[in-house]
Order: sequence, then C-alpha cells, then structure tokens
Amino acid sequence: MGCITACRILRFFKETNKNVQLLLQLLGLASGNKIEKVGAEKTVMTETHRTLSYQNVARRERTLSRSTIGSSYSSYSMMSLEEDLGMYTSALIKVASELTVGKKTAERIIMLYKVAASLDLSFIYLVHHRNPVTIVSMVLRLKRSGVMQLARDLIHALPVPQSTIINFLCEEAVATITAGPDIPGTTQRDRILLWDELEAQWRDLITLCEDPSALGNQLLDVGQRMGSSHPDQVEKVHSMSVELVIRAHDCFTSASSMEGIGTVLRTALSLTTSLIQHSQWSLMVRLLVGVRRYSEMSYIIDALREHDQFEHLLGRGSDPKGKETGLDRALVHYLHSKYPQDADTLRLVALHFLLYSEVAEMWVADAEKAVEQALEATIDLGISCSTISNISSSTKSTPNKVYIQRETIPRLSSLVKGVTPGFQIADDFEPEYLYNASIDLLTQAMHSYAHAAQYYMQDQQLATAVEYSRHAELVALQTAHVRRSATGSSLRLLRLTPAAVKYITTRLLSVCEAQLVGRAYSFTVDWGTALYQQYVKNGDESYLTDYLATFKLSPEIMLEVVKKLEHDGITKDRRVRVASMLVHVEESDIVYRVASQLGLKSTIDKCLASAYVPYLKDTIFVKGCTFND
Repeated sequence: MGCITACRILRFFKETNKNVQLLLQLLGLASGNKIEKVGAEKTVMTETHRTLSYQNVARRERTLSRSTIGSSYSSYSMMSLEEDLGMYTSALIKVASELTVGKKTAERIIMLYKVAASLDLSFIYLVHHRNPVTIVSMVLRLKRSGVMQLARDLIHALPVPQSTIINFLCEEAVATITAGPDIPGTTQRDRILLWDELEAQWRDLITLCEDPSALGNQLLDVGQRMGSSHPDQVEKVHSMSVELVIRAHDCFTSASSMEGIGTVLRTALSLTTSLIQHSQWSLMVRLLVGVRRYSEMSYIIDALREHDQFEHLLGRGSDPKGKETGLDRALVHYLHSKYPQDADTLRLVALHFLLYSEVAEMWVADAEKAVEQALEATIDLGISCSTISNISSSTKSTPNKVYIQRETIPRLSSLVKGVTPGFQIADDFEPEYLYNASIDLLTQAMHSYAHAAQYYMQDQQLATAVEYSRHAELVALQTAHVRRSATGSSLRLLRLTPAAVKYITTRLLSVCEAQLVGRAYSFTVDWGTALYQQYVKNGDESYLTDYLATFKLSPEIMLEVVKKLEHDGITKDRRVRVASMLVHVEESDIVYRVASQLGLKSTIDKCLASAYVPYLKDTIFVKGCTFND
C-alpha cells in the first residue's frame, strides 16, 4: 500500500511524519497488532488498542453463539449493519480523525475493516484475497439492512473491475432462473438470490453496476445462446428466456437506455411468436406483466383475446389485484380504446380489479364527446320562419351541412352546471334550437352517462352516480324533443346558460320536463313565473292540471302569480284563470285577499258563505285586504 512505501522512504532518510505514523497505527489496529508509541501518544494508543481488543472479543463471542447455518443468514440482531459495525470502527475513526492528509487511505482501511468484521474474517486475509468478487458475494449473502451500500463501498475500496461485477451478477441471475421456484430446502445457501427474492432484490443488485445496460446486453446474449444449446427443452428454454428478458429490461430501465429498451421489445416480440406457436399463454402473461410496457406490447393481449385465453390475464399468477404491476388500468384502457362495444369484458375486468371509478370516467369522457358533436347543429330561436324554411330547403341538396350559431356566451365545459335562481330574464331573450341533431350521438351520450352512473354507484360514489344519472335523463329528454320535431328544429336543453335554464323551465317546458331540467342543473324552478306564463298568460289549462297533480298550490306561489298579473296588466281572461287557481288554494285569507284585490265577486261571495267567516273577521276584516300586507 502507499503508506508502507512512504514509511520505507522516511526510514531510509531517517525522517518521521505524523500522518504516516497514524496510518501505520490504523493498519495495526485493523490487523489486530499492538503498535507501541512513545511520549504523549502512548497513553492514547494503549486505550484505543484496549477498546478495539474488547470489541474483537465481543464479536467473536457473538459469532460462536450464532447458528451454524452460515454467515449468509446473519440475522442475529434487528440492528442495522451500519449500527452494528459502528461499535467496531469507533476506535479506528478516532485515530483517523487526527489525520491532516491521507484521509482517503484511512477511509479505505476502515471500510475493509468493516467488511472483515461483518464476515468474521481477518483484515489481512481480506486485503490479500486473490478473488475480490468472492468477498463481494459473501457480503451480499448477509441478511442485514445496509448490505447493498456496504457492497458498493467494498467494490470501490478493493477495487473490483466493473466487468467482473457484471459477469458475477449475470451468473447469479442465470443460476437463480435455472433453478426456478421449486428448489429443495438446503442448509447452505449457494446463491445470493432465491427465486422469491429475484423480483424484490434484483433492482438493488443492478445498482452495483456503473453501467447497468452492459449487464442487460449480457443477459440478452445468454438468452439467445440458450435456445440454440437446448433445442429439445422448449418449455424450459422459453421460461428462462422470458425471465432473462424481464431482468434485462430492468437493467436498461435503470440505465435509462432507450436503445436497450428497444432491443428488449424486439426480443419480446420474437419470443412471443414462439410462445404462441407452443400455446404457452402463462409465459406470455408473465412476459407482459414483467416488462410492464402494456402499450408497446399490446400484441400479447391481442393474441390472448384471439385465442380465447384472455382469462389468463386475470389469473392468480399475474398479480390478481393488478395494483403493483399496473395491469388493472392497462387492461381497462386497452378494452376501452380497442373494443368499446365489448361492455361485458370491460365489466368483467372492472369487477376483477375493482376499477369502477376509472371505467366511469371513461364513459363520462365518451358522453361529453358525443354531446359536443351533437351540439354543433345549433341555431338561434330568433331566426325567422322563412330563414328556417330556407335552411330546410338548402339542406335537401346538402343534407350533411351543419349550421352553427355564433354564441356570445361561451358554452359550459360540462353538460350541466349549477344555476343560481333569482336573476331577471330580458324580455327579448331568445333560446337556442338544434337543427337536424344526430339522434345516434344523443343516444350514445345517454347510454354512456347511464354506464358512468352505474359504475360510480358500484364504487360507492353515490352523489356522483346521482349526478350522472340526471345527465342521462337530460340527454334522454333532448333526444325525445329531437324525435318528435316535425321540422327538424328542437329546443336545445344541453349546456345551457343560467338565463336559458330559467327561460325554458318557465315558458317552454311542461311541468315534468321542467322538473327534470331543474334537477339536472341543480336549479329551483320558479313555479310562480311558470304558472303565470303558461297558464294565466297563455291559457294552457293542461299545465295547471299537471302542476296540481304534482304539487300543492301554496300561498307564496299564488301571490307571485298575482304580482306578475298586476305588473303585466289585468284582462278578463287572465282574471278568470286566476279565479280558477284560487279554487285550489286552501288558505281562506289568501283567497279572500286576492279576490278582493282583483274584484272577483263570485269568489268573495263563496268566502263569505263558507265556514271561515269568523276567521276572516278576526284577520282580514280587521287589517284590511291590502295586497302588499
């Protein structure tokens, strides 16, 4: 070592150097030899040597008390390896702290001493060992936390060539894969990995290589040579080749080598062809799940589906829950993108992996897209009948032409949005109409929203499920309006502004339709305005009948109707309709007040002839019948 050469030079010239002396002391302590010193350093050196000697004795006593299984199963303590070795190296670190130069050499001595202590080997044996990779292998066999970092430090301290490390890891991986999962119980471990540890610890072992892609290339080379050397053992060769490809992909991924990953994908494609010829479906699933590049390797799913072997993807050997490998979402995406009509298989996969929410989101996206396309055929209600007629005649020659209104208000990003009631609608407000809207697109959107609601319900997202079920109802209502339109023009109900919602629910829709639209937009329908506009003003008697079949005519609604009547102007027909509404109001004081305000003599006479006269004398007759009271 360098410090020995420096010591010889100093002795030749009869010179001394404190740093060289400290390094010699460090070597002596690590080797277990007592180095005599003179002067002030003697006392410190004696205490240090005594401490180190005590630690060596304690280590040997623990070594003798362990099981005879071997150093590969050194799990005698829950303490981490770094904490355990810290007891041995404290004396060495104390000496090294006095150095002003040569600190890297001291760090190397301490590191080698740590390895020797952990393996119960002498420091001299470790330093002069002819095959350093054997020491690395012994360290990796330790079942302690911190082993990987100790192995990396050892590789740099000895040092061990990277080519040797790559060959070593390749041999270990091949040995583990060759043995397979079914190995008899042994008392002496002859490999650093067992089958059940390959998946968990391989990625840590890769970090021992400075260039993991070199290890990946070597694994692929072994896999290619294996097929030609064992032509009579096709099943075993395929099994080992699949595992080697997976481990090579881990190496290239760790190295971020796109070229290497491309080589793996080409090798996987070639290997899949052979697997299909020999009907080795489980190995195909293992290859797909092991590499985890589902988009690039979707041909495996295609092959399994074509040969009616899709259930292998849902089997026990392919991660049943699919969470760790990402197989669950990959299958859902695959089925939804390539086979959107195969709802049964998609439902089967969703039930298996419990991915209800993800499937629901896909259905919602489909519904939104269909609605967006259907709403492209939008025209303004303000267009005159002659204009609509011209549009109708022009579409006979160009039936696929779509007329789009230039909207001054941007459309909402979702199908519906909560609306706050209470705002005023301009008298000249004009809603939009759809012209020749596609029934197929609307039907598709309705079914998609219904599917989404179903899956959200299965995912226990009840509020979201109710929301999208109302979306489906709204689209169904829009479809019904399109179907019953004789002119091809139908009222637009989807993605409305707040003003449009209030306008159509109070002026253009029936009671049941207004209820449905109100629920879809989280909007409280203004029933007072609706009754006034559609019954009192326009004379639609069926509207009042439908309303009374669903709701009770409350005093608040009745007074709201009367206010609007006085605002717009009282006519004979409107007065008669209000009188017919008062028949259905149970509160006698409200009936008498409204009748007096509007001069409805017959209604007043009925009130005075009823059993409520004493109550009216105590209330209305005392206060008067001012309408604003």
